[in-house]
Amino acid sequence: VRGATRKDVCTACPAGTWSDVAGAMTNRTCIACSPGTWSGKHGASTQSSCTKCRRGTYSDTPGASSDGTCTACPAGTFQPALGQANVSVCIPCAPGNYSVLPGVSFCATCPPGTWSGDFAETTCQLCPAGKWATASGSLREDQCMPCQRPGDCLEDKAVEVSVVFSNLDAAALSDGERAALGAALAGDLAAACDAGEASVVDARGASAAVTLGPG
Repeated sequence: VRGATRKDVCTACPAGTWSDVAGAMTNRTCIACSPGTWSGKHGASTQSSCTKCRRGTYSDTPGASSDGTCTACPAGTFQPALGQANVSVCIPCAPGNYSVLPGVSFCATCPPGTWSGDFAETTCQLCPAGKWATASGSLREDQCMPCQRPGDCLEDKAVEVSVVFSNLDAAALSDGERAALGAALAGDLAAACDAGEASVVDARGASAAVTLGPG
């Protein structure tokens, strides 16, 4: 509007775009947020207003106005970087690793007693009865060795359980928070297995507890 005396005649660039041009006379100066980013703000004046899609996701949509366009990488893959623009950035989990959930930033390592020999696995194979793989991340079934001593394998009717949390930094938790989370997980595992909480033992042998690893 020529000769305007009020700022309310200025039209904001729509969500998903930004412009640093003062006195613009057309919406052609509104620049779309690049793929891998989004912005819900109207009238944004800097490119930094475009928020990067979180780790484990990607978006091939330019000018996105919400994080709903950020698509999770499929199970069996991971993506550790922010602001990724297409599905090709989803990295298959390497042998010895797996990913159960979509949209994760890292793959979990197959726990002892299991193995995985392929890429993009969503589960790990169990060692045959009477055999055990002592190391995490085993790649082949022949790494499952016969149980020769009582300590070589888990006791009868025992199982080792690994639980993977997406987007949880266990190292950032306080001691109290770690203890509370461990106790809650131990209770849930006991209930799921119809066993007493004392039957849930952490890696150091403490009852009614679980071991929280790095995340």
